[in-house]
Amino acid sequence: MVKVIKYIALIIPNLICRILIVLYIISTIQSLLTPPSFVTKIRKYCMNHDEIKLSEFTDFEWDVAYIDREYYRSGQQLKEKYNIQGEFELMHSDFNSRIAFCMKGNLVEDVIFVRTEKLDFDISIEIFYPETVFTVEWETLHLTKDYKKLVLTEKNTSTKNPTPS
Repeated sequence: MVKVIKYIALIIPNLICRILIVLYIISTIQSLLTPPSFVTKIRKYCMNHDEIKLSEFTDFEWDVAYIDREYYRSGQQLKEKYNIQGEFELMHSDFNSRIAFCMKGNLVEDVIFVRTEKLDFDISIEIFYPETVFTVEWETLHLTKDYKKLVLTEKNTSTKNPTPS
């Protein structure tokens, strides 16, 4: 019985190590197969550019986009304010914002992102269009100087916050 226990004590750490290696390999393969998020693509592009049109990073048709900065929202406020048809995802954090891409009043894509770390829009921007050009700015975060938040400011003054139709 003692020999069996010693044998098991030797095998279990080796087995656990092998399982962890397999899980790491699976995780690595999965991350390589998963396409980068919308925000990741934008951040990568902006590292080498001073301006950006978000329509160049969407693979769907849209004619207007709305920014929702309200915490823990279901999108109901946007639906009512702009008469949008469709179902929004719930924002689960104080730090989330959304871009609601719409086509002819219908929600096409609901992009929720962490605005405090990765991406934010100038506070004056509530609505933008496929032709809107944004100026790229990088804001140093208080916690670390190595990581910067991307802040997009609208360059086209002619498309700033028009009255919704």
